[in-house]
Order: sequence, then C-alpha cells, then structure tokens
Amino acid sequence: MFCFQTRNIINVIPLSKQLEYFQEYKIRMEKLVGKDNAHKIVKNAVFVLSMGTNDFLQNYYIDPTRSQRFTIAQYQRYLINCMETYVKKMHSLGVTRLAVVGMEPFGCMPLIRTLRNSVECDEDMNQVALSFNVLLKAKLSTLNETLNMRADLIDIYGVIQNVLQCPTKYGFTVTKKGCCGSGLTEFGTALKGLSTCRDHSKYVYWDAVHFTENMYSIIADKAMESLIASIQGNK
Repeated sequence: MFCFQTRNIINVIPLSKQLEYFQEYKIRMEKLVGKDNAHKIVKNAVFVLSMGTNDFLQNYYIDPTRSQRFTIAQYQRYLINCMETYVKKMHSLGVTRLAVVGMEPFGCMPLIRTLRNSVECDEDMNQVALSFNVLLKAKLSTLNETLNMRADLIDIYGVIQNVLQCPTKYGFTVTKKGCCGSGLTEFGTALKGLSTCRDHSKYVYWDAVHFTENMYSIIADKAMESLIASIQGNK
C-alpha cells in the first residue's frame, strides 16, 4: 500500500522516486567536489517538502476509495505517518534542515465551491486543513528532538486566508473562480485549448485548483520570511 496515491491519478513523481533521484545527485556531487564537501553542502542546504492538498482533495474527497476505509481523523494520522517515514529517510541521506509546507484552505478552491454548489468556502474542509497543520507541526517538533534536525512548518494557511478575505489589499479582484476556462471546474491538462482571462494579475486562482503567479509570489515571499526567521533564530 502506497502512502500517496496522487502519482497514480495525475502522473506526478512520487516521493520515493524523488529520493532515488536525490541519492543519484549526491553520488554525482561527491564525484565533483569530494565526499566531505558534498556532505557539507547537503547538511547546510534547506530542503522543501510540500504535501497534503492533493492527498485530501483527490484521494479522499473526490475518489471514494480512501474515504470508505478511513475516517478523516484516521486519514490525517495516516498521512502524518507517511510524512514521518519520508522525513526519516531524508535525514538518513544527510538532510538536517527541512521546510514543510502546510495545508492551504482548500475548501475555498473554485472547484470545491462548484462541487458544493456554493459561492462560499467549505469551512468543514478548511477545518480539516487547520487540524492537519496542528498535527503536522507537533510531529515535526518530535522529529526535531529525536533526529536532531531542524524541520519547520511553513504555515501558508493564514497567508492565503488573508488574501481571500481582503483581496484588494493585495491587488486582486477575483477570488472565487480561476482565470482559465470557466474557472470553476477545469484544472491541469483539462485546460488545454481553453481561453484565459484578460488580466490574470487580478485573479487569485489560475484554474479551479491552482493559484496564479502573483498569488504564488505572495506565498513564496511569506514562506521565505518564515524560513529565514527560523534559521536565524536557531543558529
């Protein structure tokens, strides 16, 4: 049984394969700069792990397979355990600094609004995201102690909620649908050949699931601020 089923549904590279690529990268780097220098580079680097949204959205709420086997609380713990396994594997490969991106308020996605036939966010789903972030932060704290590493949660939930609640403050005017197609249901490869809005800079969402470049820029800036503060505070 695989921890993350998304790879089979939307053809993404699984974490296990990404770690294989990382091992190959380390071997190549050791040949270029030597084993000791390669170890130092990995030890001082900051790695980013993003997980959760597709695992809930696609694998639990849309595909009924997991929801028939797990309650939402059980599924949250299942994902946390999967994440722990991969973090330990990363640590065994020399990773000592890790930034884990928390869950977004996915109940506000245009796709979810459409599926729920409501212009409002699905607050039950948002609460799932919030509680998952709490569990995630607690698990990272435990891993920091047991593995002697620095793993921090990058909490993007509040950043996104602030934008959705006060969009004009950030230069946005459209928050409830995406720029592509109807902006209500299409995402990924379903966007091929569809028209886009005139000014995507005014949209929070690019499609029914993903954010626009401007929104991702805001998220990235806040994430970097949090990450830098964490690193400086733990020197």
